[in-house]
Amino acid sequence: MALEVITTSAKQSSIPSEQSKLDDWIDHNMRAYEKDKTDLSETINNKLTLDKALTAAEHAVRVVKVSQDGKGDFNTITDAVNSIPSGNTGRVVVWISGGVYCEHIMIDRTKPFVTLYGDEDNVPVITFDGTAKKFGTWNSATVAVESDYHYNKFKL
Repeated sequence: MALEVITTSAKQSSIPSEQSKLDDWIDHNMRAYEKDKTDLSETINNKLTLDKALTAAEHAVRVVKVSQDGKGDFNTITDAVNSIPSGNTGRVVVWISGGVYCEHIMIDRTKPFVTLYGDEDNVPVITFDGTAKKFGTWNSATVAVESDYHYNKFKL
């Protein structure tokens, strides 16, 4: 079974630091998400088509390899993600070889079209000792994705 994650719009505002504003922020972003779902695709002859940005990104695929043994382009997932330029317009597949990666990975909203792909024969494990007590609720995730058009594929 594969895990697939698709994120919401990059137009959303930053997560508020004040908890009292969190419900309004969530409501606002859910409304924007529902609107974006209809804006992301267009109808041609009553058939739904992919949006133009996604179609273009899939024609400009770049693969970067992460391997702890030095045989990849990068030794860490974080370094691979950091190599992706802000405003990226092409699909970047971060292919991750097997191993245990103790990292706090953040894919910010300026880096759309990122795919994290785990080696299906030697499944990588991503771990982070972040706790809400230590880092706060919003910063304790092992992998946090704020960008559009994100896709993860790992064998579970």
